[in-house]
Amino acid sequence: MDKWGAISITALFFVVAAPTITRSILATPDSLPSFIATASLSMSLALLLSSIKRWWILALLTPIIFRLSSDETYTAAVFHEYLHAGNIVVTYYTTSQETQSYVANNPLAMYILVILALLLIVSVWAKKRSRNIQSRRIYSLAALLPIIAIITAGPHQIQTIPPCNIVLRTIEAWNFVINKQKAISQLADTPIGVRRTQTPTERESYTLFIGESSTIDHLSIAGYPRPTTPLLAKRDNLTLYTDYYSNATLTMLSAPMIMSEATPDNFFQAYSNPNICRVFSESGFTVIALVSNNHLEVDLALTADADMLIRLDSDISIAHAIDSLTDIYPKTFFVAQGLGSHAYFYNFEPQDNIFRPNPMSDNQSQNDSLLYNAYDCTIHYTDRVLDSIIAAIDKPGMHSALLYASDHGENVNPTDVLRSVSTTPQASEYHVPMIIWRSPRWVANNPVKHQNIETNKDRPTNADNIYYTLCDLANIQIPNNDKTEQMSVTSSTLKPHKRQLLTSDLKTIITLTSPCRHTP
Repeated sequence: MDKWGAISITALFFVVAAPTITRSILATPDSLPSFIATASLSMSLALLLSSIKRWWILALLTPIIFRLSSDETYTAAVFHEYLHAGNIVVTYYTTSQETQSYVANNPLAMYILVILALLLIVSVWAKKRSRNIQSRRIYSLAALLPIIAIITAGPHQIQTIPPCNIVLRTIEAWNFVINKQKAISQLADTPIGVRRTQTPTERESYTLFIGESSTIDHLSIAGYPRPTTPLLAKRDNLTLYTDYYSNATLTMLSAPMIMSEATPDNFFQAYSNPNICRVFSESGFTVIALVSNNHLEVDLALTADADMLIRLDSDISIAHAIDSLTDIYPKTFFVAQGLGSHAYFYNFEPQDNIFRPNPMSDNQSQNDSLLYNAYDCTIHYTDRVLDSIIAAIDKPGMHSALLYASDHGENVNPTDVLRSVSTTPQASEYHVPMIIWRSPRWVANNPVKHQNIETNKDRPTNADNIYYTLCDLANIQIPNNDKTEQMSVTSSTLKPHKRQLLTSDLKTIITLTSPCRHTP
């Protein structure tokens, strides 16, 4: 082998092994057997690629090689984990603003990807200059190395390390997408047959607001010492549920379950069965989906039964839209989703910029304490958005209610190793707020339900309860469904149930238990 051939192989090796090298430097290194297995597999693949006779064929393959390596390497750099199927699927549900935030706030990961691209260029250039013809020894070594990897790491472990990991995770992601499309195709247009046990003569408006990345321990109404929710604290008839858990740690998994009867162990029911939009539409409400840079903007199957989908440019615009639309339509149901406290915590306006310094407004480095400040600014913004929505539906004589639940939480504390979702989530990722506000007119018409909402506020709940609670808030009864009395927080017979969490690998389901306070 001449020196140019050696350079080409070496560059290819580092490209393929980049995820493990990145993870070992930035986080916890792999065990020695796993590291040896990864190195063996990476060298085997590098040898096989370098054995291609024509340099231009290798050049044509570089975009594929880069994509396979860069996805895994970026995940290792940002999340300190190897790629999960959820990381792949979520790229199809990512808005442009969200993508820009990840790029802007992860410069180190982007620098690493630039290095990968340069290594591939070097590899092709060296291959072009090389006069090397691969010998049988090279092919024999390329075939032997995977055997060494399997013996070293074991048949099961080798599936979870690069470069095997991304292939298997891609297959899992593809299967998830196929199963989701099958579920959507199974949804029938047949009416549910809902009926209302009580139909107020007043104007009515109900809102389901799906929050983003809010953890309960950063709300001052939950005892957090900073004044992050001063406006909600002043609202009458507002109840915070202290032991509420989300059903997933990814928005694309959590939002569908919040809107439906689906649970982690039958997730695709969120698409095969009618969700809360169909329920309110059949009950005579004008159903309107309002979204600002989040999941409902792209997962259109969830809002297929809405009368309209309105995309807005900010969370506070959702409140302004509700204010206007409730003046136009006498009976409205809004399902809304904003950007909330999404990762890197840039979603707030100047009047919410009260926790300083923070990297979003003071152009300082993104250390833990500064991100901590920025996160609290986003919670303060959400407080203002929710208060504005309440003001929009708290009009004289209006029969109305708001249910707010965060899709998942966020690791923001200075001691946290990871700030984003993982397959071993911390309490801050699933112990999130659920808030119910009721108008004075609603309270007057539903005194028993009002009292039950207060009575149940410290009982274990999760996203499984939301669908039934929304139905009962609006006095909607679903035929052949006796779960409302057991699952709605408006009921005096609310029963505890097993609370589960679907993690980002799209297959692991964790059973959660109380209590799980996450101390800031």
